[in-house]
Amino acid sequence: MVELKNNISDISHELQKNKVSDMLFDKTLFLIEWKYILITNTRLFDCVWTHSPYGPVSDFKDIDDIVGYSDSYNIKKRQVVKFILQKIEKLNRTQYINLVYSVYPMIESETYDIINLIKYSNEYKELLSVEDLQKILNLKIKELTLFEKIKVLLWK
Repeated sequence: MVELKNNISDISHELQKNKVSDMLFDKTLFLIEWKYILITNTRLFDCVWTHSPYGPVSDFKDIDDIVGYSDSYNIKKRQVVKFILQKIEKLNRTQYINLVYSVYPMIESETYDIINLIKYSNEYKELLSVEDLQKILNLKIKELTLFEKIKVLLWK
């Protein structure tokens, strides 16, 4: 639970610094955790995510009371937070909500389901691997350079 408080505390500080509203806080944490899991295949938070009619919600308690910066806030976490904040900073509210609902776990889960992000991450990576292979095979009509192949693989 200490790790959870430290992570939320660190990320809360970043979100406040970037003026993320309380209303979007849970959704932003969801996007951060989703991206972190895609990269590391490990959970960032020890919480339960639920697909509510209003988007992903967590069972976090008293987030507003958690403040400060911890030493456990590693570079990978900072990179993920920065990546998500850069992606959402230019979005209006509608675009932001559309982004949240367009991520794989929200598409695949039903309202009121518990969202198992590790499971969805594994499914998503499996789907991407097949699609990437298909892209490369379809593009094989012309000879692809190594750079082009890398570009196709990173285009996700």
